[in-house]
Amino acid sequence: MNSTSTPQLEYDLTNKYSIPLKLPFSKIEVGFWLVLFLGAFIGHLKRYLPIPDTLITVVYDFMCFGLLGSVLFTRLVRSHRLPYSKATLAIAVFTSFVLLTVFNPLLASIVQGFLGWRFLASGILLHFLGFYAFNSVEQVWRLLRVFWITAFLISLYALVQLLRGYTATELAWIQQLSATMMIAGTGRYRLMSTLGSAVDFGFYLTLAISTLATVMLFRRLNKWMYFAIILMIAALLFTFVRAAWFATFIAIFLSTLKLFWHKKLLRLLYPLVLLSIITSALWFPRLVVSISPYLENPALNERVASLANPLEDASILDRVRTWSGIWTVIQDNPYGVGVGMSGAASLKYTSSLITTDNSYLKVIVETGWVGFLLFLWLLLTIILYGLKLSTLLSGDLKILATVFTTSIVAFAVLLFFGEYIELNPCRNILWIFSGVLFSLPRFNSLPFNQNSL
Repeated sequence: MNSTSTPQLEYDLTNKYSIPLKLPFSKIEVGFWLVLFLGAFIGHLKRYLPIPDTLITVVYDFMCFGLLGSVLFTRLVRSHRLPYSKATLAIAVFTSFVLLTVFNPLLASIVQGFLGWRFLASGILLHFLGFYAFNSVEQVWRLLRVFWITAFLISLYALVQLLRGYTATELAWIQQLSATMMIAGTGRYRLMSTLGSAVDFGFYLTLAISTLATVMLFRRLNKWMYFAIILMIAALLFTFVRAAWFATFIAIFLSTLKLFWHKKLLRLLYPLVLLSIITSALWFPRLVVSISPYLENPALNERVASLANPLEDASILDRVRTWSGIWTVIQDNPYGVGVGMSGAASLKYTSSLITTDNSYLKVIVETGWVGFLLFLWLLLTIILYGLKLSTLLSGDLKILATVFTTSIVAFAVLLFFGEYIELNPCRNILWIFSGVLFSLPRFNSLPFNQNSL
């Protein structure tokens, strides 16, 4: 049966998430699994293992770009064609513009520019890794399963970490980070100290929850998956609450809207559903605050208090001040200050730090308004094409298109709340997912195995 035939929504998919061991796993697949797992725990490795941070980062980048080189080499040898997808033009223009700013001595040194290019634009090339890596729908589903299992494991780890005390090393790290970022040691940073890297944690769980919830819309979750998503929600509750939940909500609402928009009756109910969700979101923090007296952990107490009064939370106030102040830099430098000159990553290469706490502002600050418009063009190209695929494709391909588009939308929303565009593993996995999304149409002519799920 082809995936373009009768939609697969009516199949009995009980216990279809077990991996069929009779199917061979390619080296590329195994490499992907290692990238997902190492990416999830990369912050923890940097914090707790006696290994230099740079070495861990280099190893992770080597894995990603080593896979990319292998995939592209195989592609060229077999097809004798240059890599190309629907996003190629937008990727080429944006990365070329960023490289031009690297060689502009008025903006930044070439050395720092190349280091900044690595953070800002190099990950976009991994789009082609996702685009050419898989040869079947089964492989794509396995990638998602491994991603969900990884997110489930870090949620278990996070819940254990949140309930324990702080070591002397973690307390020292909190003080250092607080002094560096010029912000009080709020619960956000205390939680980061125990989790190893709450950025990785929040990113993985946001994407895992949004993609799992999207699959749930197609009635494809078994009992294990329900348990996993509940545990992930519990783990995320006291960490990156505002940014992660907002991103997850937007992505799921968009996928729901896309899924049921053809039903005119449901269109009339969407405003009511949206109002109900907003009301619940306003009421839920008050309910959570009622458990505050039973929490002895000061970090958890602070996060609970911030739920009830988000506008008075230290991290929110700090972020608003940062956004307000950054406009002065943008007005004085409409063509950008140079790649690598802002963000937490620049701390390694310069004594001056421009903190934006917003990926879109980071792109404007470093590449100017021209670079920002090119970046928006790239991001919209990916999202709009994903929405188009979720309409044109059918069966499992339709579900996968919706799932990956949902994850990319969630990440695009998260970019408003931090400089995630420069961080591993966030940026790498974002672009890899976009490549997998764009590769789905070529599976139309391949046989579909309903037992692969």
